[in-house]
Amino acid sequence: MPLASIQPEQPGRSPQHWTPELVKEFEGYTLALLRRRFLWFSGALGSVAAFFWLLAVVLKLADVSMFSLLIPGFRSKTDSIWPFLLSSLVQMLLVGWYAGCFWTVRRKAMTGQELIRLSYLLVAVHGMLAVVLARLPGAQASGLLVAGIVHFLACCFLPWSPRQAMMPLVPVIAVWAGLEVTIGTGGIGSRLLMVPWGLLIGLPGVALCALRHTQRLERYERTFFYKRYREVKRELVDARRIHESLFPTQVIDGAVRVHYKYEPMQQIGGDFLYVHRPEQNPDQLSVVLLDVTGHGVLAALTVNRIWGELRRIFAEHPSIAPGNVLHLLNRYAHLTLAPYGVYLTAKIVRIDATNDMLEYASGGHPPAFLYREDGSLVELESTAFVLGACPDADYVPDPKQMAMNPGDVLLLYTDGMNEARGLSGRLLGLDGLRKIINEVGTTHPHQGEWPDKVFSRMEAFRAGAPADDTILVEVSRPSAIVSARSPRERKRQPVGV
Repeated sequence: MPLASIQPEQPGRSPQHWTPELVKEFEGYTLALLRRRFLWFSGALGSVAAFFWLLAVVLKLADVSMFSLLIPGFRSKTDSIWPFLLSSLVQMLLVGWYAGCFWTVRRKAMTGQELIRLSYLLVAVHGMLAVVLARLPGAQASGLLVAGIVHFLACCFLPWSPRQAMMPLVPVIAVWAGLEVTIGTGGIGSRLLMVPWGLLIGLPGVALCALRHTQRLERYERTFFYKRYREVKRELVDARRIHESLFPTQVIDGAVRVHYKYEPMQQIGGDFLYVHRPEQNPDQLSVVLLDVTGHGVLAALTVNRIWGELRRIFAEHPSIAPGNVLHLLNRYAHLTLAPYGVYLTAKIVRIDATNDMLEYASGGHPPAFLYREDGSLVELESTAFVLGACPDADYVPDPKQMAMNPGDVLLLYTDGMNEARGLSGRLLGLDGLRKIINEVGTTHPHQGEWPDKVFSRMEAFRAGAPADDTILVEVSRPSAIVSARSPRERKRQPVGV
């Protein structure tokens, strides 16, 4: 059914937030409602018309006079029988018309346009018959008044828009005006002046339809968006479960351990962590921390693509250096993501416990912090541009190396951490984060406790919900004391979230 047959506006003037899906569903809902209400209206009014027609026949046979608005052709006992018979014949046809419309809609699958037109005809035919019968000699009711009552009842039943409510009135008022001007009483001037007043007969019904149609639109819109919200929320929960299945498990044994805490701004986000430990060299571990521009579903879909690329890179080169990983990721981002305005930052770290060496490369990512066992703090600054911003030939990863000894802890994070905003509107910043890390370090946290403790202090500073996705990663080397413990003793150590 075309939108114009349902809404009060044309399609181009419909609310901007009305999607094609919403419009289509509303049309289907209105069509079903119109069919159901049409059956009630035609059945009820047809039954009432049949009752009063039979009552009029009985009263006429009993030679009793009566005044009826619904049977404008009824005559008193002194009237001739012929006008009454004509009126009864028309009333019988009207009852048949209602019955025919009822059974047509009930038994036939009609399109929206066909049903709308039939509803117009149902009311218009009744109104025109009432107007014509009121002109017969001895008629006791105003035909236009009867037409107005029928029209108002139709507006009470049928889910018309204001424009649709006016359509059945056009032929009724045209017939009434023609009869009023040609055979009405009084002078031609007074008869012409009566015509505009006839237009007022449909105002109550049109006003009622305007009110109810607006309410119906608003009610359905709320229902639609609430239903879609629940569906989207359920889909996002499923998507988050699948998305987070790509994240690595906590690495709680070996020469290099990894613990992390992840907090997306929405159900799913664009921050991602990838961990790789070569089977042939378990004392070596690579960590890739990514932050894709944007939030939500778009960023998560990008992460899924990058995850596949990382799987390929490390499957082909298990011990690949961080600089080479950054170079390959930039090439991938520049060729496949940058054309769509999607970029990312990355911090790639490889730790080799065999020679106590940390090598890293960073593409536009916030500086990481290496908290040494003696309490000193070393910053790992960015070494290259944001990934995807420049072509492969111009990208220089410029990797760096430094020592990482047992007992040292490397803290990696995405910008949701340092860009947390407090009550005053001030950002936590690198200075604030550096202060938090030093405070946590003085508490001598156990392995795996850094993410929770740093996060809790950041959340105490932050006002309200997170404004960005956030990951905090602890990459640690167990101290000589922890490494010397038995596996059973190490299991008793807290491993964090």
